[in-house]
Amino acid sequence: MAWSWYLANDMQFYVISPLFLITLWRWPKSGYSLLGLFFCITFTCNFVLTYEYDLVEGIGNIIIANTNDILKFMPR
Repeated sequence: MAWSWYLANDMQFYVISPLFLITLWRWPKSGYSLLGLFFCITFTCNFVLTYEYDLVEGIGNIIIANTNDILKFMPR
């Protein structure tokens, strides 16, 4: 069931999108501010998690022979 990750992702979009769409429709300035705030929160969370756990750039950059790269994805 490799597609099951998409169902969870799609459900989150279904629940969160009315918050943005209704706000953009009724109060455009507040809606754009809310959208910008969520983008900043998302970028900040991604940066902090990448920095904290010392993650590599992508899953394709992991060298299997080097176990240090594999340990970066395992819990400490």
